[in-house]
Amino acid sequence: MGRVVVLAPAKVNLGLEVLGKRPDGFHEIAGILQALRLADTVTLTLTSEPGIDLHVRPVGIDLGPPERNLAVRAAELVPPLRGQPPGVAIRLVKRIPVGAGMGGGSADAAAVLLGLGLLRRGGMRMEKLEDLGASLGSDVPFFFRGGTQLATGRGERLRPAPPWPGRNLVVAHPNRPLSTASIYGRGKLGLTDEGPLSKLHSRGFPWNFWTCDLDLLRNDLESAVVEAEPSVATILCELRKLGAGFVRVTGSGSAVFGVAPDARRADEWAGYLSRAGYWAKSLRPARGGCILRP
Repeated sequence: MGRVVVLAPAKVNLGLEVLGKRPDGFHEIAGILQALRLADTVTLTLTSEPGIDLHVRPVGIDLGPPERNLAVRAAELVPPLRGQPPGVAIRLVKRIPVGAGMGGGSADAAAVLLGLGLLRRGGMRMEKLEDLGASLGSDVPFFFRGGTQLATGRGERLRPAPPWPGRNLVVAHPNRPLSTASIYGRGKLGLTDEGPLSKLHSRGFPWNFWTCDLDLLRNDLESAVVEAEPSVATILCELRKLGAGFVRVTGSGSAVFGVAPDARRADEWAGYLSRAGYWAKSLRPARGGCILRP
């Protein structure tokens, strides 16, 4: 077998607490990650030409220099065995907005590790995949598991969380990407009070966690995101005016999500925001992570 197709899902951060800077330069965090039914498609083909050939659709999407692209870097971590074709072609169909805090680059990297691990090694254990993924980015390991996960450490340590009961999400993006590093570089992170997610790190989930007040789940990066991209504040306000019961920036932005009471209103709100000029989708949670497509 010389070709495999992997679906790489998006995510939202239902909560994100930034607890302080670590000696290694990363930030200690506690957050809940939720996979979504929106995915990039990653097609991997072994080739006789050495090297890694990356082709992205739609044409014109700026993913930065190839040598810094997470999908390319992931491919470099799974070299060919003796006698195997030396090269790999990566065909990436992007559906997840770039620089939105929805994990598109990390999901693509996880998809490459999963797919190339199958093509070149006959499959790799979850522990090995997650270790390789963590060397590329803090949230790459999440995309091997998906569903609902409590993430701690710098984001690479995962613990299954009770499935999120929310079913109707509207995710909107102002079509202006933000750099995660630049957002973490703003503000006084780690100076806030301990939140419910950091307490879960040691106590575990109570049986009634999702019946608690969702407003207790915060994103400590939100003010820095709004400062960097004021249109995010507009989207937050619009979703609240529409009636969303729980509205947050996801990750380091610039995407925003809101919870709708039913699928009909989620579709209506996404349509309204799309007509206002934003990228907007009505999405549902996903139970898994990257998956091989037949």
